[in-house]
Amino acid sequence: MRSWSNGVKVWAATALLAAGSGAVLPQTASARVYTGACSIAVDGKTYLKRARGCQIDMFKDGSFSVGTGKPAQRYFAYVTMLGGGRAQASWNQDPKARHAHAPLGDDFHQEGGCWVGERARICAFR
Repeated sequence: MRSWSNGVKVWAATALLAAGSGAVLPQTASARVYTGACSIAVDGKTYLKRARGCQIDMFKDGSFSVGTGKPAQRYFAYVTMLGGGRAQASWNQDPKARHAHAPLGDDFHQEGGCWVGERARICAFR
C-alpha cells in the first residue's frame, strides 16, 4: 500500500477554520478524494480501522482527513500540517458529532503512513 506523506501533490484552492480545533483546513470541495485503508487510535483505543473503503481527503499542503464522506464513519479525524514536519489533529470524539471539534494536539509527526502524537495515531494508506 502507498502511504501518504507531507509531499503528496494534490489540488486545493481555499481554506476554512475547522470548528473548535483551531486547525486551518482546505474546503472539502478542493480536496482530492481517495479510497483506501485508514485508522484512528486515541488514548490507546482504536476507534476506526478499515482495511479498505475508507474515504481519505488529501489537500495540497499534505493535510488530510479520514473517515469522512458518504456514508461517513462513526469516527473521523483531520490532520493539519503545521510545517517543519509537524502537524496538529482533531476528531469528532462523539460518534454523533458532525464536526472534528475535539483537539488531539499539535505534536504530531510522521511515521510511515501514520501521523503520531502523544495521544493519538491517525493513519491513511492508498
